[in-house]
Amino acid sequence: MTIYQADGTETVMTQSGTIARYLAKRFNLAGRTMSEAAVCDETLEVCKEWLSELLKVMFAAEADVIL
Repeated sequence: MTIYQADGTETVMTQSGTIARYLAKRFNLAGRTMSEAAVCDETLEVCKEWLSELLKVMFAAEADVIL
């Protein structure tokens, strides 16, 4: 499980997407405009969906894998 505690606060975050967005905003990497921010969010969501599908394939039973 991913855990991040914001510097100098009692705030603890446990969701990887939340942590990624928080850090992107903190280090000015979340986009300068609403459109750029949307592209950043979209990229994060695509990566999460891709990883989810990849893990399904990696851990599928041999009988379920289509080669």
